[in-house]
Amino acid sequence: MATLVIGGLISATVLSLLVLPALYARFGKVAVTKAAERLLETAQSHLKVAE
Repeated sequence: MATLVIGGLISATVLSLLVLPALYARFGKVAVTKAAERLLETAQSHLKVAE
């Protein structure tokens, strides 16, 4: 039983420190870029309405 607990702690640590940041670095920028593009489009449309 203790072996399972230690294994779970090690695997959770590896996921938190290595795998999740790597996934965020790979896919997180895409989401941020898309959100920034939507924000820019919204701002431009508001500027056109104000003119």
